[in-house]
Amino acid sequence: MLNVSDEQIIADGGNAAEIICGRYLKYVTSICKKFSSPLSPQFDDLLQEALVTLFSAVHSYDPSKGAKFKTYAYSCIRNRLVNVVKSTQTAVDIEAIEPIDHVSPETLFIQNESDKSLLTALDEILSDLEFAVLSLRLDGYSFADIAKKLSITDKSVDNAMSRIRAKTARPDPTA
Repeated sequence: MLNVSDEQIIADGGNAAEIICGRYLKYVTSICKKFSSPLSPQFDDLLQEALVTLFSAVHSYDPSKGAKFKTYAYSCIRNRLVNVVKSTQTAVDIEAIEPIDHVSPETLFIQNESDKSLLTALDEILSDLEFAVLSLRLDGYSFADIAKKLSITDKSVDNAMSRIRAKTARPDPTA
């Protein structure tokens, strides 16, 4: 079966989904790794979604459309993972980040580690401008001061903060 193309396996039917899923496991795993981040679902959840999508792609693949199965499967898996990550991104409450005053060394260490994780996660979902605006805002700068410091308009700062709020908002569970 190693020399048989994916398209031939699918055309033959039978246990095509099982053969394709076995053949593509490493490929699907590598796609999932690209979507794995602190704000995404667990890797196992991503892999499960990707494998279910691959299984579905085997059944919905139409060779008459002119695309190779691997290209079709990649598009299906990528689109599904994008939707999963978007719908499950962890919300970050920007207003809850406050300076720490008069705390024990242990608490300070734990808070610093937590802040590093949060900033790493924010750096992955925010643009460079948004991250710079957020950093300055958390340092206590006003919108006008941020605008001067970054050589942008006040409105650009306001727009960046709006995008930050949208990207870090909790998903509406009723939607």
